Amino acid sequence: MDKPRVLVLPPPSLYQVLFSRQTEERLSRFARVTRNEQDKNLSSEELAQIIESFDGAITSWGSPRFTDEVVEKAGKLKVIAHAAGSVKRFISQAVIERGIVVTSAAIAIAVPVAEHCLGLVLASLRNTVRHNNLFKEKGVWGTPELREKSRSIHGKKVGVIGASFTGREFIKLLAPFDCQVLVFDPHLSEEDAQGLGVKCVSLEELLRASDIAALHAPLTSETQGMLGARELALMKDDAVLVNTARGKIIDHQALLAELKKGRLRAALDVTDPEPLPQDSPFRKLDNVIITPHIAGFSPVSRVAVGRMAAQSVIDVLSGRRPINQVDLKRLSIIA
Repeated sequence: MDKPRVLVLPPPSLYQVLFSRQTEERLSRFARVTRNEQDKNLSSEELAQIIESFDGAITSWGSPRFTDEVVEKAGKLKVIAHAAGSVKRFISQAVIERGIVVTSAAIAIAVPVAEHCLGLVLASLRNTVRHNNLFKEKGVWGTPELREKSRSIHGKKVGVIGASFTGREFIKLLAPFDCQVLVFDPHLSEEDAQGLGVKCVSLEELLRASDIAALHAPLTSETQGMLGARELALMKDDAVLVNTARGKIIDHQALLAELKKGRLRAALDVTDPEPLPQDSPFRKLDNVIITPHIAGFSPVSRVAVGRMAAQSVIDVLSGRRPINQVDLKRLSIIA
């Protein structure tokens, strides 16, 4: 019996980051694997020209959209395993209608994102970056003002916006700190909230009550611009806002206005636009930490992403349901 055929779309530079030798060998034992050997991502038109004979495809960051033309040519295709998080950009209605199984490795990325979020929270509360910069640039060994504003996370109210994979991992990391965790997520059931040990609240209640608010929601039509001037004005003085989700969820002009008042602290791993231009006022503010969209990056998580994608292909083509299948009926409300 012939092995199934699998097309791996990430170009060589990304492939080497995602696929360990063990993963590569395991997939090759199961299937006849064809890799993208070009030093670039293929276009949808190029994909349409080669997809016809493949039973499965592995995608990642930068992979082409599976357009109507691609799906029409992909008569044998049973699974698209995404070696990354969000599948929205490359999945078309044709994929859904054909019943092609789509999987995501978002759960493998969730842990490092949650860790980075917690790190940003702690650094913001303790003014770590400002202390560092003052000492390195001016030789100042702390100031009374910064020492006075230093705070602990223990016992604080933490608002989590979005009970996504990353939101849930972040909630787990809060366990040792005796925090009261509030969650806003219209799609989180009371039963699930009880299982997580959190309290479901409205967005307004979360913003008013939280000492720390962390964004873990996907970017959708509902969440774009969700935190605007009205919402940010609800936040407590000296509250911390952390965004490791998507920049467009926050109205940056409204956030800038609040930060200029010195009323809030913010930590942004994602921005709008990204990166912020050289003359952006955000770059000059002491009460904001900016990191270059690195929350999801760790060598261990990248290898896990590749391993998960390969396992998904093996599961589907062996007749098993993969553990990380995306519910495409909910595509509009997920990442």
